[in-house]
Amino acid sequence: MKRKAPKEKYVQPSRVGRKAVTTYLPPETFERLSILSELTGLSLEKLMSKSVKMIFKYHRLPRTLR
Repeated sequence: MKRKAPKEKYVQPSRVGRKAVTTYLPPETFERLSILSELTGLSLEKLMSKSVKMIFKYHRLPRTLR
């Protein structure tokens, strides 16, 4: 019996070449982050991306190693 080659997993184009990061926040912090998202019109993903950039800038590190 022939085995079928595994199908490649579909990846959304916006996620190609990116890695996911998961964090657990206290409910109050998550609520405030959600409110900030509504106030600014930015998604939680965009807010988290901006905060990571700010952390690198604060520590005077480049965003990439290249």
